[in-house]
Amino acid sequence: MVRGVTLTRFVVVAFLILWIVGAIFSDRWVWSQWLLWVPTPLILFMLAVLSVLSLLIKKRVQATICLFGVLVVAVWFCVFEHNLFSRKSSKGTVSLVGWTMSHSKKDVAKESADIIVKLNGDITLLTHGWRVRGEPSIQEWLGTSGHKVINSQFTLLTKFTPIQVHTLIAVDEIYISSFVLDTTEVLGDVLVIWAVDFPSSLVISKMEIANRVLRLLQTIDTIKPDIVIGDFNMTRSSSAMQTMFPELHDVADTVGTGILTSFPLEFPLYHIDHILIRSGFRAMNYSLINPHLGRHRIQVLDFEMTPEK
Repeated sequence: MVRGVTLTRFVVVAFLILWIVGAIFSDRWVWSQWLLWVPTPLILFMLAVLSVLSLLIKKRVQATICLFGVLVVAVWFCVFEHNLFSRKSSKGTVSLVGWTMSHSKKDVAKESADIIVKLNGDITLLTHGWRVRGEPSIQEWLGTSGHKVINSQFTLLTKFTPIQVHTLIAVDEIYISSFVLDTTEVLGDVLVIWAVDFPSSLVISKMEIANRVLRLLQTIDTIKPDIVIGDFNMTRSSSAMQTMFPELHDVADTVGTGILTSFPLEFPLYHIDHILIRSGFRAMNYSLINPHLGRHRIQVLDFEMTPEK
């Protein structure tokens, strides 16, 4: 029993160190990006198990230290990684919905469309939205004044008039499309949205993806984005994500509420779907909704222009 607890202690301390190293070095390198993906609930569970085992063999000092570690990590999880105790503020001028639909829509297209209609976003971005975008309920919801724009694997459903739509990057599983919408009436200016979908493989360097995106974007004459939304396959603290879009901030950091992880659906451990926004806009509320369909949770953001814009 004592030998087993000693081995458990070694494993727990090792994972705790790896978790901290991952948080410090982020995904600057391939080796550190693996560590960044060590989930906090795993650390909580391991510390709790070690606490119980320590109590069983009457190592009270070790048990006390472990319980203190559980408390510290739990506070980090509830307050810093997630905003479990925050309240939603007043709604913004525009609502934005984003859903990565990387699931088979053959049997659940109608149900998926009904969820989209119920959310009733002013702007809805679907990644891999085929079948669903053609559902009668979507057509009825859009009516005669709504717009459906398709580019690459992205589908944009909106009440605002599209001004310009084009592909920026579509190579080696890196996809970025630009949508320029006429939001002058409600925001006082046009709105530039970039939809992104990046490779999911963990063995591919996230920083190399970021550097490649930057190199490709330098060859394109395009309007800078006000909002970037989609499946980054990078965590919220990603250095790679900050490298690509240094002038934007993740709305989850400022106005996120509730559990702020998007994948996998029912037991989400990772926040890989993001909405980034530039200064000049005020994010009001951001949350992730469980549609009970597919693999990713749905992003919902309310935002408006800042008064000084």
